[in-house]
Amino acid sequence: MTQTQKPQTNAGASGNIDIRVLAQIFKSQKNKRLIYKPEQPNSDGTKNIVWDNNDIDWSKHISGELLQGGNPAVDGAAVYSVVDVDRDKKTGSIFKDLKAREKDLTEQEQICRDVWNIDNKVVVFKSPSGAYHCYKFHHKPTPLSLVNRDIKKIERILIRKFKYNVDTPKTLPAANGSQIGINLPWTRGRIAFAPTGLPLTFNQFVHRYKFQHYPLIAAAAGMNDPGRHDALVRIAAILEKNNKMEYLDDVIKNFGTEFTDTSYITRIKEKGIHKKYKNISAKGISAAITNIVGFDYELPPDDEPSESIKVYRMLDPQYQPKVRKFMMDGYLKEGCMTVIVGEPGVSKTQLLIQMTCSFVSGHEFFGKKVNITGNALICTAEENRDEVELRIRGSLKNRTINTGYHIDVIAVDTNLKLVKFNKDSDQKTKQFTELEDLIKENNYKFIGLDPLISLQSGAFDENNNPQMDSFCKNYLIPLAQKHAACLVVNHHTNKISMLTEGGIIDNNALHAARGASSLAGAARIIIALSPMSRQLWEKQFKKAGLVKEDEIKLHVAIVDAKNNYSPLGARPKWLRKHVEYVDCVDGQEPVAVLQDTNLSELQDSRTAMSREHARKEIAKYLPVIDEHMGATPEGDKIFKASLHKIATKLANLDPAMVNCKELKDEKNLIFNYRTTLQTGFGQGGAHEIKHNGFYYWYDYDPLAKKTHHIIYKQDIESHDKPNIF
Repeated sequence: MTQTQKPQTNAGASGNIDIRVLAQIFKSQKNKRLIYKPEQPNSDGTKNIVWDNNDIDWSKHISGELLQGGNPAVDGAAVYSVVDVDRDKKTGSIFKDLKAREKDLTEQEQICRDVWNIDNKVVVFKSPSGAYHCYKFHHKPTPLSLVNRDIKKIERILIRKFKYNVDTPKTLPAANGSQIGINLPWTRGRIAFAPTGLPLTFNQFVHRYKFQHYPLIAAAAGMNDPGRHDALVRIAAILEKNNKMEYLDDVIKNFGTEFTDTSYITRIKEKGIHKKYKNISAKGISAAITNIVGFDYELPPDDEPSESIKVYRMLDPQYQPKVRKFMMDGYLKEGCMTVIVGEPGVSKTQLLIQMTCSFVSGHEFFGKKVNITGNALICTAEENRDEVELRIRGSLKNRTINTGYHIDVIAVDTNLKLVKFNKDSDQKTKQFTELEDLIKENNYKFIGLDPLISLQSGAFDENNNPQMDSFCKNYLIPLAQKHAACLVVNHHTNKISMLTEGGIIDNNALHAARGASSLAGAARIIIALSPMSRQLWEKQFKKAGLVKEDEIKLHVAIVDAKNNYSPLGARPKWLRKHVEYVDCVDGQEPVAVLQDTNLSELQDSRTAMSREHARKEIAKYLPVIDEHMGATPEGDKIFKASLHKIATKLANLDPAMVNCKELKDEKNLIFNYRTTLQTGFGQGGAHEIKHNGFYYWYDYDPLAKKTHHIIYKQDIESHDKPNIF
């Protein structure tokens, strides 16, 4: 038999209270209860509140005989959470800022309205002090960390946005389950309220609790005329859609006053007049709720019904796509994650800082145009405030920010952790929620995270693809998407080569990021930062005199490793570390900043000059080349000769051969002629030479049994014929 008891003093909350249900909804620690005796204050005037080691006696509580409280933390979980809105001791108001009080609303109406707009699952109750307790309920035990994170978010909004006076130590449960209690409702007038501020009976409250995931049904609890007919027909549509039509009578029974229009109920049950609303949209539900509560209301995204599948017909002449929204040409795109990879000490952080400065100021970033400027946030787990300040000032030396936007930094002292990983799960941290609030409040359009690996806690393995995929797709990328921002993260490389000996970007650059490959998959754009190696310097820059030996370590290259939206550059962008002196309170500090260079352009220019010189020399070699040409099985008047044999013949004809005293000197002379021939012709026939009715070209055949490097010759008529397959 259900145990019920009449409340003694619950004015406006008529109806029996089911003690069993009440105990279930407000499940608290066992053998631990808070005893509150307002009629017997302590000798110093403070509240008489003590803990004892007994279960809550709900019968005595609702009768008002013994006022009790509890702690929702039970075995590391909780089924409810609560924020305590108190009165200011000086003003007696529940508002910290008296200007936040709306003149046309009662205090009760306003807090119920504000709380409903924050989270429609939160119910406002009267508190012992005559203020308010805001409860959120969970239908099953939920880990304390999750419950605390959720209720703390509600706490922050109540304080920051709506300016309520919140007793923050009383926000429960604490993440660590600490021993703090809250006086429980449903005694001596501590009743629940509807979003309108009207009182709810216990049964109406339970009905709202039961249907809290259906906001239209929850809003209608305690509802009076007018508007019940419209609400009911839409509620019926929602119930039928979710196979819950058996609860229609419960909805009717939990209206504010008796609903006597039986004919209308019959039309719903027997004629199905509600079915025209079977596909009611989130907009329609929001409008229905607005009619019920009497103020504008819009469903949050989480409460919106899932959308039907949409199919788009391509090449529709009536539709024109929008251009890709690059915030910085090639590097930063709205709603996307850009990853900067590089080995430790290669200047990833400095590159990120200079990119940030360019974004905020609008100055070009090493030839990349900034299309959208805005506020920026850098989160660094490795540098303190002073270090970032020095680097920003060094980066902006001789430049200013005239856009009106600013740069904010979360430094190493915060110890920022955005996601906690367990063996089989992951979840946002409290700091993640705080970060989201900061992004929204400051309208950050650039978010920099440095480094990626330091922004998580728990059992995270950077080589675990599912974990890295979840980290990026479920947490990081949504930060950019939700706030129409760009996201840039720094990550370490696995130290594989990213540049060939010829200074061309290697295919390995895409896989340079250390750890799970899912990071490269999730990122839309990857920029690699590669130091100049001694081997590359010797091959490309030493002979030409473009870089001194003692300046090798000063040079780094920006490498286009991946871009889903723009063509990749084949050559790197070379930068040079340069010292700028920044004024400090106690002197000057040298700061290494990255400067643009023209190394790639000079390299290309030297290569072009070298090739043109080689082609002029080859023109002198053609008689010797013709002597060595022989017919080929390919036909079509194609002839070929060994590159090595030609180079050897040319070397033997060179007067310098007489001065070669050692075999290595002869080999070097032959090698120089080989290089001249290869440079002038270009591999794969890239630079053919036309002479006396013939084309000459060079190619490398790795499948040839003996002669790999070959110079070909073919008459013009045959060469110009198109291939027919």
